[in-house]
Amino acid sequence: MAVLFFSGQIAPLARLGERVGFREGAAFGAAILAGGLIIYSFWLILATPAFWLVRVGNILMIFQNVYSAGRWPVSIDPAWLTT
Repeated sequence: MAVLFFSGQIAPLARLGERVGFREGAAFGAAILAGGLIIYSFWLILATPAFWLVRVGNILMIFQNVYSAGRWPVSIDPAWLTT
């Protein structure tokens, strides 16, 4: 999976003729790693009450819906929601 992701990031740069140095590559890797860690941590925080509470299945559905809503640009939301 990681190979597909990074090849999807490198191929456009090669077509544009851009060069990426070690510092930029390391910053990109750190940002991707931090983003994944934040999402995993948030999901873990929502899933932890399942050990003590019985009906928390909907909490994970809320996270999945919020996460999928983040894939779309803000411009498709109504004006009252974005202000």
